[in-house]
Parts: sequence; structure tokens; C-alpha cells
Amino acid sequence: MTSKKTGLLDKVFANMAAADKALCAFPKWAQYLVIALTLVVILMQCITQVPTGQMNISDVQERHGQFGAEDYADTYEAKVVINDPWDMYTKEHLDQTKKEHNTWSKEASSPYPPICLLAIAGLYLFGEYTGLGFYGTVLLLVVAFMSMSVFYFLKTRWYLFPILYLNFTFLAKRFFYSQNTSYLLLFCVVMIALLLARKGNKACHPLMALAVDIKFMPVYYVKNLLKMRWYIAAIFVAVLLAGLVLPYFIWDNYLYIYTFQGTRGTLAHQWESWVIAGAFSLLLWYVETRMKFDDEDKIGWSMVPFGMFMMIRCDIFRTMIMMCIIPDKRGWRNVVAAIGLTLGPIMMDTHKYYHTVQWICLPLPFLVMLYYLVRIGWKRIWADLRHPLRTAKAMLVGERGKKESC
Repeated sequence: MTSKKTGLLDKVFANMAAADKALCAFPKWAQYLVIALTLVVILMQCITQVPTGQMNISDVQERHGQFGAEDYADTYEAKVVINDPWDMYTKEHLDQTKKEHNTWSKEASSPYPPICLLAIAGLYLFGEYTGLGFYGTVLLLVVAFMSMSVFYFLKTRWYLFPILYLNFTFLAKRFFYSQNTSYLLLFCVVMIALLLARKGNKACHPLMALAVDIKFMPVYYVKNLLKMRWYIAAIFVAVLLAGLVLPYFIWDNYLYIYTFQGTRGTLAHQWESWVIAGAFSLLLWYVETRMKFDDEDKIGWSMVPFGMFMMIRCDIFRTMIMMCIIPDKRGWRNVVAAIGLTLGPIMMDTHKYYHTVQWICLPLPFLVMLYYLVRIGWKRIWADLRHPLRTAKAMLVGERGKKESC
């Protein structure tokens, strides 16, 4: 029975490899054509989400008003920083407009680390100076992220771009209506780190520390610290301390952003988030070790564990799925994102299926890990379980060996 199952799996893997090889062999002109058509489809889905105050095309667009909800929070926080940088977390010296107050409380307006808030304020000033406005400046981040993604996919597996983005409805609302500026800042920094990692440039590590400073999502990447060269590790730690610890000694009420986020979710959600996301983190760490994941793999996957944690804890569908859109040269993480983005519009328009969609998406990263475990082999896995200290050492500091092909 075992041999039959093994033979079946080998056949499935062989067919997958053949399909991948055939798709990668498409002529360049065909790849560019498909990606160009995908971009047209993306634009068609996005244009309907532009707020009416930004573009007068009411015959095709939904009536969203001047801004999306996230923009009101970020706009207010940007004005607070520009008015008085030391008031960044106390928010006592600048009142909200009526619309800002009705949309978000002061406490709930962009409770992010200082590097993120300073960047948002910089974008706001740039928009005012150039005439693009804050909305137009954030759109430049969308263009930058998508451009870097296209470039990366063309260097790896081009066909993942249309698989991931032909259904752009959910992201169109997140990027073009209620712009998630903090996510876009994070994505752009992570994409630069990913492109550097592809060239073997170790500057990708400090950039990932900066990404953690912007938005805590890639915090899982910190576990790679012991595998870095000592001077890279020193820079990594310095960036983290400067971005997350030093602000405590500079800004009053800085710690509120952690207590504010920490109170979200029910007690059951809090326990579930630690157990499920913790289990996934250990599983991912083991798979990274035995599959000999390189820096590109580690950068992309570092976004998922905390995204999963926040999805369960705060009951917010998008936190995990949006973390999966960072390009994956092996492909499977982006397939997870594609499934989530297909189901996302169902959730956006009605809360009837909200939890169903969320719990359909939650097991998907685990299924990817199961696929990798099969590739590792159960014999190797059993041997690792029998020698936990040796396995833990390999996970912490790595071991020499041939890299697994993607």
C-alpha cells in the first residue's frame, strides 16, 4: 500500500514539474502579452474603486466619497506628526475633522511604530508639494510594488502573476479605495529586500529589520539572526532597537500602540492565535531547515506566521492573505493568496460567509507545509523526531548541505 501511495505521489509531482517546465518555456513575447493583459484587467477592476473625490467617473465607479476609511486615519496621523512630531502618540495638539472623528477615534488612528508614521507624514508632505495629494502619492507605492512584483515574477515563474492577480477585486478595494498605506510601505521594503536577496546581497537582512520596524508582520524573520554574519546581525539588531525600543525613551505614550493591539480579540481568539500560529511557525521553521530555503524563501514566508496570528486574534481575514502576495519563486504561497483573493469578495459584500472564508483559508499554508514534508520524506522526519536536540541545533544555526531546488 505504501509503495502504491509513493508511486502515485511521485507521478503527481512529476506531472506538476512537467507543467511548470512547459509554462516556464513559453516565449518571452507570450509571457509579456499575458502579463500586459493581466495589468489591463487589474486596471479595470481598480478604476471602479477610486473615491469620487479623486476622479469624476461616476458612471463606472462606486460612490465611495472623498476617501476610504484607512486614508482618513493616515491623513489625520500625518497631520499630527507634521504639526508636532513629539505629539505623535499623545495626539493632544491637533483636533480631528468631523469626518476623521466619525471614522476613527484618535487612539485607533494609525497605531503604528514611529518609522511607519514618519514615512506616512513624508508621503503626505510629498503629495502636498507635488500636487498629487496624499491619495496620489500612495498610488505611487501601488505602482512601485506591482512593478517590482512583475520584474521578480519574470525572473522566476512568470505565470504566477496572472494566477495571483487576475482576480484583483479584493486588493483593488484595499489599494485604491481604502488605501492600506502601512501595508504598501511594508510591501515595498520587503520587495526591495527580496530583489537584493536574489542577487545574493546581504543588505536584505537589515532591510527586513526595517520592515519589522514599519509593521510588525515579518517579525518571524528575527529567528534568522544566528545564521547571519556577526556584523550583519549587529546591524539587524541595531535597526530593530532603533525602530522599536529607542522610541520608548523619546515619545510619550508610545507603548499604547502595543496595548491597543493586544486587547483586540476575544480570550478564545487569543489562545487560538498563539497555539495555531505557534504550531505553524515551528512547522515552517523545520521545513525551511530541511528544504534548505534560501534568503528569498525566508523573506517571503516570514510574513505569514504573524499574519496568521493576527487573522485569528483580531478576526480579520486580510492579514494572512495579504502577507501571501509577496512573490514566491516556488509558487505555493502565491497559490494560497490566489485562493484567498478569489474568496475575498464574498466576504467583502456580506458577513454571512465571513468566518467560513476565514477558516477555509487558514489551513491552506498548512497544506503547503504538508507538501514540503512529503518532499522531505517521512524517513528523514522520523529520524529528526528521534534526535530532537540535533534537529533543534540545525534549525537554530543551520547545517551544510545541498540546497533543494525550487
